[in-house]
Amino acid sequence: MRRTIILLAAFVVTSCASSAQTKIQNRFLGLEIGQTYSDMLEIPELGGCRSRDCRTDDRPEHTFVEQFKDMRDIRFGGRVWSNFRMFFSPSGTFYMVGLSNGYGTPGEAGPEYQALLRDLDSKYAHVKGIVRKEKDSKDGTRKSVTYTGSDGSTCNVSLYRAEGMNNNMYWYVKLDYWREDLKAAAQEEIIREM
Repeated sequence: MRRTIILLAAFVVTSCASSAQTKIQNRFLGLEIGQTYSDMLEIPELGGCRSRDCRTDDRPEHTFVEQFKDMRDIRFGGRVWSNFRMFFSPSGTFYMVGLSNGYGTPGEAGPEYQALLRDLDSKYAHVKGIVRKEKDSKDGTRKSVTYTGSDGSTCNVSLYRAEGMNNNMYWYVKLDYWREDLKAAAQEEIIREM
């Protein structure tokens, strides 16, 4: 009897651990992709709450939590990212998150990209139901790998060259998570509003 209980407990623990690795991450700072901006106001960890005591002044509540949509120097996945951004559709649905770091040379950015790619490969590359697709530009200024789950959840890591805010050229390592259906719907919404 005792042996049966131990085996059953081991089976449950292994099942839970393996099922946790069968889909692409979709929760960030307590908010799940697909939830709304209003849901974000209810997450105490993000500083969101609806009472007047939670506001820093008399500005509307959405202004108070606005700072959590764009953050600097945030720790995620064992790394410190200089930029973190949450994307919401015009109607307020959270559909994507993006993290990035800028580097002065490809010699600095390349090893960071490769290390991140190894971590993501160990997490997603051999999981049933997740498809891995690699894409490189012909001129060598862009590399990316996309992992897409059967539910449309997507993770993309990329290395690319682009102009920074100060008009200098940088190499960026970018990590994005989104859900295909929500991203497409948000883009349609944005176009309709133009």
